[in-house]
Amino acid sequence: MMAERSRMPVVWYVVVLVLSGWAGLWCGRAWGTPPTIQVCQACENQSPNGALFSGTRATAKATFTSHTYPIKKEEIWVNDTRRFIWEPNCNAAPSKVCVPYSTTAWADGTTLTVTAKCWTRERTEPFVATNSVPQAWNKSYSMGRVDFAYGAYLAEEAYTWCVLMNHCGIWSVSDPASTIVGQDGAWGGRLLNPTVAYFGTHGCSFPDDGCPGCGFVDCRPERNAVPECSVASATGAKQAAGVPHFNFVFVDACGSSESDWLYNAFKTTAYMGWAGDCGDTEEYARWTDALWHGFHEMWPYYTAIYFAYEYEPNVSNGMPMGDLLYRVHLVYPSV
Repeated sequence: MMAERSRMPVVWYVVVLVLSGWAGLWCGRAWGTPPTIQVCQACENQSPNGALFSGTRATAKATFTSHTYPIKKEEIWVNDTRRFIWEPNCNAAPSKVCVPYSTTAWADGTTLTVTAKCWTRERTEPFVATNSVPQAWNKSYSMGRVDFAYGAYLAEEAYTWCVLMNHCGIWSVSDPASTIVGQDGAWGGRLLNPTVAYFGTHGCSFPDDGCPGCGFVDCRPERNAVPECSVASATGAKQAAGVPHFNFVFVDACGSSESDWLYNAFKTTAYMGWAGDCGDTEEYARWTDALWHGFHEMWPYYTAIYFAYEYEPNVSNGMPMGDLLYRVHLVYPSV
């Protein structure tokens, strides 16, 4: 009897140890370190301070790190669009995810919020982290000469297509050169804010003055010149003003792509002009309209060009420059 009593404290001691271990495991699960999430964003065309994103090449990034709790599900959202979903098998190592998105999926001025979520087996509510730093910067400008048969039509068409691609735009048939590019001491003008631009006008060259190269003329019948050096000054002001550079520019004027003067002056991702003369005709108007249609269909630049040539085979001298894989407009689907 005494021997049995002497064994009782030992048994209770073992029971207490087992229960303590279970309790410790439970508390560790209940009160351990939750997963951590780091979120950031980047864009190929953004303002120097990162507050403005423009174009179709933005990226949402998230790093999910499991600690006490294995992660069973991860998601990344950009505004109302889920761009990523994954269900790892008890992920323990950090999971780094980068997913593309496009600013043109939303209207100009929209705050671009990236939200990363993850779930663990221990709880139904997600752990969440967000980044809401940048805004979409989608702006357009188009001009045409009022004395052209298709000048006003094509300027308004460019504006309309850009609005359909979520750009905030303006168009004009009366802007003088000083309004388009600004002037010495106050460069920028109409070129300061837009990221997409169209110019339906005359082309011209400047072989004998202080601005060698080519350019175009303004809206007015007087044909005031807009040389490439003035364009370069105006687009250079974009950097000083802290706004994104051009994504696409179309100078619909004779000789606008016979050299790379204007392409370089605009500092644009993609550029279209003409090698030699172009006409103020229905054929050239149809070709130009087809190009905008291709952009709206979210095709790469080279595909939109091919479509324009298929649509209007009587035009053959378009000369693109820049990134032929660029998409002026793009909306990624939710996954």
